[in-house]
Amino acid sequence: MSDINTVTLIGNIGNDPEYKYFDSGACITSFSIAVNRYDSKKKEDITDWLNVKTFSKMGEYLKKGQRVGIDGKIQTDTWENENGEKRKSVYIFADNLQILTPKEKE
Repeated sequence: MSDINTVTLIGNIGNDPEYKYFDSGACITSFSIAVNRYDSKKKEDITDWLNVKTFSKMGEYLKKGQRVGIDGKIQTDTWENENGEKRKSVYIFADNLQILTPKEKE
């Protein structure tokens, strides 16, 4: 039996997405989103920056500043850098992605 690993987030895209294309035609889109949470001790919102990756074709329509809704799971990548040090990256892998920012009128 596996544990539950699901996350639902709404946030604003903080950078223009980066694309990595494969010979198969598949594409991974990577970007970060800003998600706010309330700190009751400081009585203010705190912004968390989260890295997101997706295979979704929607990634081609994303741009900095848009508000998005994401359903996905938390994943990690591990590797060794050029100095042989082990590194780890935690990100959200978005299974579903929805642009919440209204379309600009032309």
